[in-house]
Amino acid sequence: MAQLVRSAKSGNDWTVYELSAFNISIQDVDVATFFGVPQLPPTTVSPVILNNVDRPPPPAVISKEDRLFFQYLERANIYGKAAVDDFAGHILRMLDFDDNDRSILTKRELSFEMCGSRVCANADMVVSDDAGYYSLIVRDERRTTVIEEPKVPLIADAIAAFVENNRLRVPPLPQQTFPAMTMVGPRPVFYKIPVTQSLVDALVTAQYPAEPTVVQRLVPPVPNSNQYVFGSFARIVVTISTTGPGRNESDEGGMVSHIFERKFKHLLRAGGSLDYTSSIPTATKRDSLATELECAKRRTQLFNSSVSHDNLERQLIASQIANAELETKLRERELQIERLERDRRYFADRKKEEWEEKERERGVFEEVARNYGIR
Repeated sequence: MAQLVRSAKSGNDWTVYELSAFNISIQDVDVATFFGVPQLPPTTVSPVILNNVDRPPPPAVISKEDRLFFQYLERANIYGKAAVDDFAGHILRMLDFDDNDRSILTKRELSFEMCGSRVCANADMVVSDDAGYYSLIVRDERRTTVIEEPKVPLIADAIAAFVENNRLRVPPLPQQTFPAMTMVGPRPVFYKIPVTQSLVDALVTAQYPAEPTVVQRLVPPVPNSNQYVFGSFARIVVTISTTGPGRNESDEGGMVSHIFERKFKHLLRAGGSLDYTSSIPTATKRDSLATELECAKRRTQLFNSSVSHDNLERQLIASQIANAELETKLRERELQIERLERDRRYFADRKKEEWEEKERERGVFEEVARNYGIR
């Protein structure tokens, strides 16, 4: 991997190639490993959200916060990035990520040095305090030819956030771990991204870091994680809760830490059918089922396209690695040829000098012989 060609790229253009080139890997972990506790604290989320797929029909009376949750959830399932951002922002506000001098900001333009150039990173959403320190990052789905989980640009965002934070800190932090989320539709995937100054230095100088960077990834514990990320037969209501402001100055360098708590309401029966509440009419059930099945088919196609794209990307990386190895061998062969050519010229020059020396000696001998009449 140290032979990979490194060049400056914006965070939006980062791929798994950049992760390989800078010794960064993503490791899937379980809940206990990710949060560092055997059991999560009780949730503070409204039971209305936890126990309903859709907004309860009249005459049920719900709070404004719950009503907005279901509205944003419905839009995030149907529309694009803007609706997903609205849904993610509402969840963060609902769970008080904007208390204690913190605020939730959208579309932040960050930057960092890479391979001698300054590149940009555009986070869809961040949590920041009054001093301007970033503590949490959110990236929603990438819509190119397929819908992708933006896990690699999310890592670039965290690196940029670390650089931006250290511009404000005296002295700067040697490392910081960022809690982060990707959003594919309304479905979050959780990350813990450690960023060190040595990694930033390697990016600036286009060097392969000796110390690996391991990013922890947590897909919520659902029966089918791929179906969860790329589409499911029923919406999965996910809530995230914090236990207090999450600032712990006793952590390394005073880094900010947030403990996420999740409660998942699984809406799939053992046989895979939908489990709606009994108060929803049968016609609504059929319409919802048809809509969800159509959505599932579309997302399955997108998932297959994404898998093909990942395979092509891996093949490209393998080709680039092989090309780098061949270029290294070619340079070694050229150096060997140059050494041989240098040796050849040296021996040719030595042979010429010896011949000229012998010619001078023969001329001197003939001159002496003529003077003394020696034949």
